[in-house]
Amino acid sequence: MQMIKTNTLSQIFKEHNIEVDRISKIRTLQTFLNDTTLDIPLMRRLVTTENVRWILRNVLVNNAEHINVNRIIKLSKEVI
Repeated sequence: MQMIKTNTLSQIFKEHNIEVDRISKIRTLQTFLNDTTLDIPLMRRLVTTENVRWILRNVLVNNAEHINVNRIIKLSKEVI
């Protein structure tokens, strides 16, 4: 049986936690974007790189007063 070095194991856990955190942020962002009160085209509600860039540029245009717009912008920046 081969032993794994402690620093290698900690690196594996660190990378795993970063990925789990990113997935959590994507799911949260997707939940915010599914809000029907947002004025965002349906085709832009799916969390993809292209859509997140579009959201960062355009979400404030008709949604400046929306309660979650700042959270959407913050999560979008963290996800890319």
